[in-house]
Amino acid sequence: MKTVSIIEEYIHYLAGSRHRSPNTITSYQNDLRHYCDYLNSPSNSPFETSGLSVLAEIDLPGRIFEATPQTASAFCDFLKSKFYAPATMARKCAAVEGLYKYLLKAGHVKQNPFKDFKFAKPKRSGRLCLEESGALKLLGSIGNHNWLGVRDKAFVVL
Repeated sequence: MKTVSIIEEYIHYLAGSRHRSPNTITSYQNDLRHYCDYLNSPSNSPFETSGLSVLAEIDLPGRIFEATPQTASAFCDFLKSKFYAPATMARKCAAVEGLYKYLLKAGHVKQNPFKDFKFAKPKRSGRLCLEESGALKLLGSIGNHNWLGVRDKAFVVL
């Protein structure tokens, strides 16, 4: 079975059964394309020579189906070498892990090479709070003369 049809099948599954948003679908398609380019590159540095390939042209006989935990680790190292933000790397690896979960469930692979791989969780920044004077100034700038102003003021107060 061609890799492209498997990936397209997975994308349709995400859109239909999993009800993912169009933005998530687009991101996952790009992430999976990036992974396929990585696997398809002789040097495992696909962007240095050819740029992104068109998903419909990818044919990776066996490479996706023969990936190992070492492949997962090497792919994540590759992403780090390209200085992606931690959140971007986590999303890309999650997209590929989801593909392998799908392939495992469908019986196309024997293992999920990303299953036990630990992703660096993106650090969340702390909440920023307004000083009292800033909060009062914000509340004062919202009008009370219609229902939108009342609604906006309620959002700010909460």
